[in-house]
Amino acid sequence: MRNFHIFILVLSCPAFLADTVAADPLKALKEREKKVKAIVSRVMPSVVAVIGSGRGQSAAGSGVIVSEDGLIMTAGHVTDAAGKELTIIFPDGRNVKGKSLGINRTRDAGLAQITEEVKWPHVKMGDSAKAKLGDWVVAMGHPGGYDLQRSPPIRLGRILSLGEMGMLGTDCTLVGGDSGGPLFNLEGEVIGIHSSIGG
Repeated sequence: MRNFHIFILVLSCPAFLADTVAADPLKALKEREKKVKAIVSRVMPSVVAVIGSGRGQSAAGSGVIVSEDGLIMTAGHVTDAAGKELTIIFPDGRNVKGKSLGINRTRDAGLAQITEEVKWPHVKMGDSAKAKLGDWVVAMGHPGGYDLQRSPPIRLGRILSLGEMGMLGTDCTLVGGDSGGPLFNLEGEVIGIHSSIGG
């Protein structure tokens, strides 16, 4: 089993510290860091890379396992239509086979299933309707594609907008390959899947 090194990217220190101003802001900052590290250690094994392996399919991205039997939430443009063959790569480099179960094109949401019938690591689903502006969130995924030399990077940020159809906007920096990766609240629950990645 690989040892994972957890690095948290904080892009705007003033915003990060804004609600930690108290009698001891350093203590508050350390407590938040400890909480984020605990969440990441718990959810890391469930954050996978999803690679299309069917004929003519070249999509690749990220996903998160949300059930013991290997159901994966990801972006629709990663899985494409139902029945596509997929390769699922775990952070430790293990490869398993999967298949696309279908997509919701309007929301760019996709579902996939690991085809091996064993008990898989998985995370708990949260309620994105309870998310509020300014909430701290943790984004994970495989930016630039899967890389065995590093674990999925951690991006800590805040919710900046609550859009139509339940879309959440954050200031977490995402790039190609992060598509389909999970967005966690500070309870370690999935409240979103990366879709429209922009500047």
